[in-house]
Amino acid sequence: MKKLLLILAVLLIVPAVVMAESVTIAADAPTAGTWSDEAAFDGYFWVEVYGATWAGTVRLQVSIDGGTTWQTFDYWTANEVAIQYSPEGAGAVWRIGMADDDYTSGSVKATIKN
Repeated sequence: MKKLLLILAVLLIVPAVVMAESVTIAADAPTAGTWSDEAAFDGYFWVEVYGATWAGTVRLQVSIDGGTTWQTFDYWTANEVAIQYSPEGAGAVWRIGMADDDYTSGSVKATIKN
């Protein structure tokens, strides 16, 4: 019974995030931070960063408090395909994008997907 009450309390406190197949951003001279929608993944997921010619820093960020605070988990300054891992049941929420001062030039797309 205590376990059921704890699960119900967590569900009421933590905002719901839908498991996503893919979230993408496309940055072309953003004037402010450009971020994907939040996504929750269970296990392994892909990160793709690609563009013909671009300069800047694309960041993969994680939040463990439902999106209130974000920490950079990994980042890229060139085209990349990578595999990441989100532990099952950890409640992590992910996003990908560029912070306010990360963009320099060109056009880049970044996707996280399972």
